[in-house]
Amino acid sequence: MIKLLNVISGLNNAGTESVVMNYLRNMDKTQIVQDFLGLNTEKGYYEEEIKSLDGKYKTEHINLFVNTSDNEGIPVSIMEAQQFGIPAIARNVGGNREIILEELLLPSDVTPEIIADLIKKYAQKPRACIEEIRNKCREKVELEYNAVVNTKKFCKQLLMGKG
Repeated sequence: MIKLLNVISGLNNAGTESVVMNYLRNMDKTQIVQDFLGLNTEKGYYEEEIKSLDGKYKTEHINLFVNTSDNEGIPVSIMEAQQFGIPAIARNVGGNREIILEELLLPSDVTPEIIADLIKKYAQKPRACIEEIRNKCREKVELEYNAVVNTKKFCKQLLMGKG
């Protein structure tokens, strides 16, 4: 038996969710169990179907997203986490510096001890400080990585001859 965990923002009738549901429907349920961890607390479009297929959908409060990859562009997973106010820590590689708050940016030559230390320091912060960090992460993604906002800016630049 194989158990899979899908981490997605919600179970709405959209691109990623539809792909996941299509492959879930075509799997042998005696061989594979799929659970979903969602960031959206609202009832999702596919939630009942997942239950009927013996899957579980959980919404949890997530405190921190950790990405220790040594080769990144600007990770969509980090954008998605921060969109929901989940601060991310990541190594200073690729484009991570552009999206990660300075205080949560790990050195590129990180050690397990440095990662553990940063997580401990974050956990010891006062609640108000953590809420401020969560808001900064959400705002950063909304202002700099929102496709609708960026498309409007881009079109405006093109129309003004600055593109």
